[in-house]
Amino acid sequence: MQESKKVYCRSDIGTHRKNNEDIAYFSVSPYGEMLFIADGMGGHRKGEVASKIACDTFSYFFLSNRKQFTLKSARKTLLKALNKANKEINNLSKTSPYKELGTTVVSCIIFSLGAYIISVGDSRLYTVKDDKLTQITVDQTNIEFYKEIGKMDVFENPSSVRKLLISALGINPDIEDYEEMFIKKDNFDKIFLCSDGINSVLKDDEIKEILLKDMDTEKKVEEVISSSLKKNVMDNVAVVLWEK
Repeated sequence: MQESKKVYCRSDIGTHRKNNEDIAYFSVSPYGEMLFIADGMGGHRKGEVASKIACDTFSYFFLSNRKQFTLKSARKTLLKALNKANKEINNLSKTSPYKELGTTVVSCIIFSLGAYIISVGDSRLYTVKDDKLTQITVDQTNIEFYKEIGKMDVFENPSSVRKLLISALGINPDIEDYEEMFIKKDNFDKIFLCSDGINSVLKDDEIKEILLKDMDTEKKVEEVISSSLKKNVMDNVAVVLWEK
């Protein structure tokens, strides 16, 4: 693996919530780097428990690897973490204090060939290449589904349609509805992960403007978060930024 690049992450409770259910995390080993975002569901259902279980599980499987990542092993590591976390969260959700526990997850392992990505829910992963911001993951929501089948125009006021998750970690005993993809190393200069609190108030052009500024990685993350708070974001927020 090449030496570790610039990376920074942070989550924030926001201006309206009483607890923070979002987790932003990264880990570096001699064999690769892992970026991770989880957005726990539930508020009073203790979504922060679900997001922590997911983060701990992904971290464990990533750090358990003791050889150079390949396309096959990066995929296997993320899928094993996904399935293990799903089972643990689902089992916990069957107990009375944690009914309907769940979390979104977006994570990637960056290694010599590129980045392998796995995603469940509506937390996002973007890449930046040649000053162009590209959303790589697809939101697993009813709104995205309506867009895909061309049915958003049937609503009198599309912007008022309530967003609902189609898939999340922990909802079912087995996780079947998830996304996975691989991007070659030459196709990105930056990788940016965020929970939906960020993109609910910041447009892609606003995010891109910050990411392209000539300043430290940490300052870019802080500006993304502060910009969302200034727009009175209703949710928790979480951000991870990796740069070459």
